[in-house]
Order: sequence, then C-alpha cells, then structure tokens
Amino acid sequence: MISILKKILLGLLGLIIAGIFLLYITGYGYILRSAKVVYGNGHITAFIDDWRFFPTRKIENGKVWEWPLHKDYNKVKPTENLLSEHKRMETVAFLVFVNDSLWNEHYYEGYHKDSLSNSFSMAKSMTEALLGKAIKDGYLKMDDKVKKYIPKLQGKYADELTVADVASMSSGSNWVEDYYNPFHITTEAYFTDDLNRLMLEDVRIDSKPGQRFKYLSGDTQLMGMIVSAATGMTLSEYMSKSFWKPMGARKYALWTLDKPEGMEKAF
Repeated sequence: MISILKKILLGLLGLIIAGIFLLYITGYGYILRSAKVVYGNGHITAFIDDWRFFPTRKIENGKVWEWPLHKDYNKVKPTENLLSEHKRMETVAFLVFVNDSLWNEHYYEGYHKDSLSNSFSMAKSMTEALLGKAIKDGYLKMDDKVKKYIPKLQGKYADELTVADVASMSSGSNWVEDYYNPFHITTEAYFTDDLNRLMLEDVRIDSKPGQRFKYLSGDTQLMGMIVSAATGMTLSEYMSKSFWKPMGARKYALWTLDKPEGMEKAF
C-alpha cells in the first residue's frame, strides 16, 4: 500500500515538474508568477496590495503642499448607508473636499493616509497627462507616426499608426482585454518580466488605425513607450519632474515595473 502511494505521489510530482517545464518552453512561464502572487494571496485577480510583489521605481516628490482642513473637518460621521456601501465595495479610503478644503476623511481595513495601494487604470490617465506634457514640451506631436519612436512595431498597418490613434485607443491592434484568462496578453503584460519584448513581438497593428475606439490597455502601454522614447526619461522621472513635484505631492509614489530597472506598466 505504501509502495503504491509512493508511486502515485512520485507520478504527481513528475506531472507538476513536467507542467512547469511545459509552461516555460511554451512562453507561459509568467503564469507561475501570477499564480504565486494572485492565488498565493487568496485572490482571483490583481489586488490593491500586489504592488509589493513587483519591482518599482520611485516618483520623487518635492516641496510639500498640504490640503487645508475645513473648519468642520471630520465632525460629521459617515451614515450607516455609506458605511454599508463601503463594506460592499471593499473601499479602503474615502475623502470629501468642500471647495478648497478637506472636509471628511476616513480609512478602513487597517489603511491610513500614508498607506500605498495600486492605482490600476488610473495610471492610464497619468500616462495620457504625460503625453500631453511631452507635446507641450516639444518632444513630439500628435500626428507623428508611432514608428518614429517604436521602429520595431509590427502589423499590416503599423506604418500608418499615429500618436493620436494610440492616445484615442483606436490603434487597431490585436490586443485582447481580458483580466481573468491567464493565457491572454493582458495577464501576461501584468506579470511578464519583459514588457517591451511583449509589445514588439506579440502586439500587431492588424486593423486600420483611427477607425473606432476600443478600450485596450496595450494602447496605453504603447503610449508609455512613446513618451519614454521621445523624452529620453523613464515615465517615473518625467512624472516626478512634470507633475509630482510641481503639485506639491505630500509623499513619493511608486510605479510598478516589469523587472528591476525595467519598464513601467503604463496601463
């Protein structure tokens, strides 16, 4: 009986090792990283604290500008309905500003004003802002061809793609926006250790650009690559110089990367 059990366990171990080997040789090695980060921490997709498991680059702050507190700061308690809604949505922070003053501020689940958490797709707006700043600073133009900055971009219509097409999410790329399928490019982009390779080898401009809007994280990643190439700076450096320091951010920020000293996840 022990001998049979031993054979079964060895067989299972062999299958696991073979499965891991198969994932690596077929280019799906990132799935092991995603399983460790996501499932290993009790989640089924990305979560607001998973930045701890990725390399990051600091967005430096400068002279701090503090929000003035309202004369009635935190004198009104959240209603029961609001508290139940926070619980339902798993909110960890809630702030209310009245005119130019902070009127109400509450944190939940052990979070506080100095906590860090993922911004997720808010980074898209930040990347878009960096594009606008790069245009204002004279680094590039909206009608520039993307290949000027990413010459190895592939696809039938890659030569036609403009910065404006990418900024408006009408690139016509083959990117598939799927957050739960581990074999789709959105998952791979989140967990890969080489974002630039992924964008140059797996992303193709297969449809005519500028024809229709389609929400694609890949377009924002292309935008980040364009801004970085045009300015000669990392997105974190340009963000610090252009926005974080000038607006008097109270604390530094972190931007997650694909690998140490690598590329920011612009999306």
